[in-house]
Amino acid sequence: MTAGPGACAPGGWLSRAYTGTSARPRRLIRSSLAGIAAIEDIAHQERSREHNTRWLNWLTAEIGKLGLAMTPSVANFVLIHFPDTKGRTAKDADAFLTASGLILRQTTAYKLPNALRLSVGTEEANRLVVAALKDFLG
Repeated sequence: MTAGPGACAPGGWLSRAYTGTSARPRRLIRSSLAGIAAIEDIAHQERSREHNTRWLNWLTAEIGKLGLAMTPSVANFVLIHFPDTKGRTAKDADAFLTASGLILRQTTAYKLPNALRLSVGTEEANRLVVAALKDFLG
């Protein structure tokens, strides 16, 4: 039996399968079906891969031009390494970027105190982060 689009609809086989009073299991089933639909959407997967590849390469090149080192990546993020120089550390960069409304992930919990993790985002977000890093580095 497959879980097609109508499975969670009122009267659908999944909605009939759960007869309790809590809505939580129904939300879980619906979100699971959404996940299954996303996995089965091959065109979306390809667009996502193409977007990630394009912008990962762009971010790597542009951040490299700023003189910052990065760990090579094939994922959906780059790990940017900052110098120990006062005013140029990862902590300083994080404060500057956060004040600009840009959130990168601190990596001190991973024993990488001088790095920030930048997820590949939309074109606008990627360009904003690179411009902000350029301003930060002066």
